[in-house]
Amino acid sequence: MKIRNSFVFLLMMLLLVSCDFSANSKPTETPIPTITKMVLPTATLTPVPSETPLPSETPSPTATATPSFPIVLPKDISINCRFGFGVEWAIVGSLLENQYATLLGRNLTSSWWYVTLDDGLETNCWVSADVTEASGNLGSIPVLDQSQAFATDLTVQNPETISAPGCLGPIQPLNLQGTIEANGPGIVSWHFESEQSGIISNRSTSFIEAGTKTVADSFIPPVAEGTYTIKLVVIRPNEIEAQASYIIECP
Repeated sequence: MKIRNSFVFLLMMLLLVSCDFSANSKPTETPIPTITKMVLPTATLTPVPSETPLPSETPSPTATATPSFPIVLPKDISINCRFGFGVEWAIVGSLLENQYATLLGRNLTSSWWYVTLDDGLETNCWVSADVTEASGNLGSIPVLDQSQAFATDLTVQNPETISAPGCLGPIQPLNLQGTIEANGPGIVSWHFESEQSGIISNRSTSFIEAGTKTVADSFIPPVAEGTYTIKLVVIRPNEIEAQASYIIECP
């Protein structure tokens, strides 16, 4: 019986010891891991590209009001305005830089414009389309015919004095000379006319461009002392004349 009690007592002691150990014992502390400081790689900053400037706005061309009537302006510099369409025609005016002329007509190919200059004289003439700019309602511009050339100026020289002793002949022919100026291509008909003998002879001179040409003729006047007129007369395409005089002496 003692043995049994002893065994029970021992068992109980073991149980108590076991319980105290469990209650008082602390769980093994798990070591706190060492925190390794992570070195982050240095961030490489990629430079932001500078902003490409936006293209500056090209200003829109200023709207030019369409003129109420057709006009012509020289492109660069002042240009010649001619009597007919073509460089073979006489210059009668100028279309100045930054000035306009009123557009009145055109040739068949629209390579020349017929205009009125703002020159105080209202000169009508032709300008080349190559060196001008036209604006306005060009569809209504009429086609005009080429100009007709005419004589614009004449000169006549005084013939040499005739000396006829005793007013007896014969005498040498009297040489007549003058000039005719035309404003373009064409044919000019003319004659010399003497106070003593009337019309000498009808002649014609051809002009391929504007300019001046010399004309001449001769005749034998009646031997009579005095001073007499001589005329150079253009009869076509217009009428114009110039006058001079000659002298017959009878010493």
